[in-house]
Amino acid sequence: MKSDQPLSPLSQEAAHELGVQLKRWKAARGWRQSDLGRVAQLSQSQISRILDGKAREVTQAVLRLAKAANIDLAFLEAAATDPVRDRLHAELDRAWDGSHAQAEALVSLLRAARALVQTPQGA
Repeated sequence: MKSDQPLSPLSQEAAHELGVQLKRWKAARGWRQSDLGRVAQLSQSQISRILDGKAREVTQAVLRLAKAANIDLAFLEAAATDPVRDRLHAELDRAWDGSHAQAEALVSLLRAARALVQTPQGA
């Protein structure tokens, strides 16, 4: 399979969206990961990482996949890598145990943090 040099970073959000869109396209055509691998000239494990939203760079292979699937990559530009947002996502993923109660607690915490940020200084 081809070695692919990164062209630009890919945010966690954009990687997830790319994976979702490729999975839909693959399912609609009844394709397997090996079919995608053949189009993009990637191994099955590399295809799996992309479909699972774990790709962290835009590469020529990602572009080949998107072109084959007729996916508009404008969302990649809109979701440019943001290290702070990516760190927040990572910390939330690590902290959340998957329960509804803890999800509500995290939402409450985020709302309180937003209120603190929006409170004018000296108020």
